[in-house]
Amino acid sequence: YLNNELPGMINNASGGLVTVEWRPTLYSDDEYLWPLSEGKAQISQISPPNFATDVPEWEMSHIPFLFYGPDDYDSFMDAGGFDMYYNDVFDEYNLDVVALASWSFGTDGLWSKKPVTTVNDFKGMKIHAEAAAKDAVELLGGTGQKIAFEELYLALDRGVVDGVLLGAPWGVGFGFQDVAKYYADWPIIPAFPQILTVNKSAWNALPKDVRTAVSNVIATELAPTVKQMSKEMFELQAVKGMLDEVGVTYADLSPTEIAKAQDITKGIIAEWANKTPQCMKLLREFEKTSGRTILE
Repeated sequence: YLNNELPGMINNASGGLVTVEWRPTLYSDDEYLWPLSEGKAQISQISPPNFATDVPEWEMSHIPFLFYGPDDYDSFMDAGGFDMYYNDVFDEYNLDVVALASWSFGTDGLWSKKPVTTVNDFKGMKIHAEAAAKDAVELLGGTGQKIAFEELYLALDRGVVDGVLLGAPWGVGFGFQDVAKYYADWPIIPAFPQILTVNKSAWNALPKDVRTAVSNVIATELAPTVKQMSKEMFELQAVKGMLDEVGVTYADLSPTEIAKAQDITKGIIAEWANKTPQCMKLLREFEKTSGRTILE
């Protein structure tokens, strides 16, 4: 949808002044931020967790059990977290970038060869995971292993790993149902956000009325449509129906087991929050908007 509709939307909103040549493969997913800031590209969709090594604040969406899922993340963005999480961070790292909109895809649940419905079920499992998710898997009793994405299917098939953290629609698309017959929405990777960004200098060079018109069409047409498409794709009954059609059992998790996993992995949240002052600021803002006390 984004590839097909975004260029026309911006061209129409700007009265033909702005033409977008959308090239999603111009750079790799973990490169786009830097050429965008340097002005080598002027607009891009970015996945913030891909840059968390250099921008630790952006690990927030992947901190195990911090968000309960993508709706929780979106609520935080809508309640004032958007500028703190994106534009304030761009300023902090002197990046010549502005975020215009954000949306998120669903939880990366656990595909596995056996049912995993309790914390004890993680013991001894080898699970594809990296960064904070790897730490969580190991605290829960498993072993985290980073496998190249294109090798995940074979890794499951050959028993190199017993499980993979990946959203249900993506897993079905890659044929995981042939090698892993169970799926559970453990919120170890709660949300997978995307942001629509522009080069700040190029953006500010546009007339103010054009910036307003483009911002409005993105806020009222593009972003709501992408969010709704994602929501429909990851809606619980849709996920259950999709998995049932391909012979995969969806495991319902009890709140007690999720709470137990949260308690076991809570040190990861504290470690992340103390990485930078902005990380702690983001956490405290999330506590305020969600009404939850996460760190005493």
